[in-house]
Amino acid sequence: MPPLARREFRNGMIFLSPWIIGFLAWTIYPLLASLYYSFHNYDLLRPAVFIGADNYVQFFTDKSHTPTVISNTFYYVLLSAPLGVASAFLLANSRACLILMLMIRLLRLDSKVGVSCFSTWIM
Repeated sequence: MPPLARREFRNGMIFLSPWIIGFLAWTIYPLLASLYYSFHNYDLLRPAVFIGADNYVQFFTDKSHTPTVISNTFYYVLLSAPLGVASAFLLANSRACLILMLMIRLLRLDSKVGVSCFSTWIM
């Protein structure tokens, strides 16, 4: 590889490295951690104990939690995700953000939402 191509490749990797680090930290690690913990019994107070595929066997054989799982899934798909997207679009508009700030003030909601709206309004 000629020196110019090597330098361009190195510079490209330097510019890509923040994205690669973010991708590894926020995508790959949670994916691998959830896979690891799915084969363990873990409750944050004690160390993880390996139980193999027992979690998966219980999930597919124990039908007592099925209605709860289905209702939680429908809640997330039909309410939580669309409302999250809609509120993000509303927050993108500064006027909507001011209206949201007024609602926060009137309803005494979380101050972090108000701070994020105010900071986007200033910018």
